Amino acid sequence: MMDITQKLTEIISHGLVKGLGNPVPGELCLGAAICLAYGEPHSARPSCVAEEDLAWCTTINDAPWSSVAARAKALLPLGLAMLGTAGTDRGPWVRAVVLDTIRRVMPLALDYAVLTERAAEYRTAPIGGTVYASFLKPCSTTTIAAAAEAATITVFYAASYTLTANNGASEAVLLEAVAVALDAYRETANGLNRGSP
Repeated sequence: MMDITQKLTEIISHGLVKGLGNPVPGELCLGAAICLAYGEPHSARPSCVAEEDLAWCTTINDAPWSSVAARAKALLPLGLAMLGTAGTDRGPWVRAVVLDTIRRVMPLALDYAVLTERAAEYRTAPIGGTVYASFLKPCSTTTIAAAAEAATITVFYAASYTLTANNGASEAVLLEAVAVALDAYRETANGLNRGSP
């Protein structure tokens, strides 16, 4: 019998789609693929994944990937990493994601848009400075969930913006966002905590 990692890997190997999709491998979003692997009802909200992680990954899933295969290849490690996050403290993970979205994802998108001075400002932004304030401005509150939402919305729009000029640029921005989340999972697994966003 396959374990959950093998099941999820097999399901995702058929590709991932934008939106909920259908309960058939190759026609699912990441959240629905996890539900299928666990034998849960068809939904994009698997019970084993924390809301903050799910919000981030759902937006990345629905961003403009070049193909269902490209989406699946990029998101498989993310899907595996977020299993079991429900009921855990997501603060350290979200803080790492927010910081690196500002310092790594946004500068990459700005470089592609040939806004190198603005990109440099993001790369060197001090924690709690004006870049952070403007970044979190769309949030109604500065809760951990709101910070995660701001980061993921920023990635979505950065990828969409670069898509208009260059599909390769858009996918590079998305891949960097996935790398940011995976690095945050590694950091928090090792007990690192960067402080407040």
